[in-house]
Amino acid sequence: MMTNSIRTATALFATPSADKKIKCAASGSMLVVGLTGGIATGKSTVTRQLISLGIPVIDCDRIAHDTACKGSWGYRRILAAFGRDILDGRGEVDRARLGQMVFADAAARRRLNKATHAPVAWQLLRQLVGHWLRFRRLVVVDMPLLFETGTHKLTSSNVVVACSPELQE
Repeated sequence: MMTNSIRTATALFATPSADKKIKCAASGSMLVVGLTGGIATGKSTVTRQLISLGIPVIDCDRIAHDTACKGSWGYRRILAAFGRDILDGRGEVDRARLGQMVFADAAARRRLNKATHAPVAWQLLRQLVGHWLRFRRLVVVDMPLLFETGTHKLTSSNVVVACSPELQE
């Protein structure tokens, strides 16, 4: 059953509609597809399959992780929002401590989102422009909070990977 879902998602990416192909070719634009899904639904499997087909995938989880690296714009914004108490002995963000805070407190989660969404959006835009400059006709944006952040409004179409609870790992 999971394999059929992967084939279906892969087919969606591999064969955009004729209208979108014509639109992309005529305008010189790039088709940007959003990819999202819950935890353990097979999104990583779909992403690996897309990459194996040569389709570029922008990993927003990776961007978010990199955004909090010491010295970065996101790091400075996180420090401004939470103070130095969230740093480990090396001066890096203690992700475990920060995670406990934001999962236990909705206000802390909102502060973290406010601190990180702009740096993540900037890096996403930077990567999209990079793909556009390399004349990529199709790029997938793998983003867990695609709809919650409103990023789905920037994509041509969106794919939600889902599976039954029995198949979740």
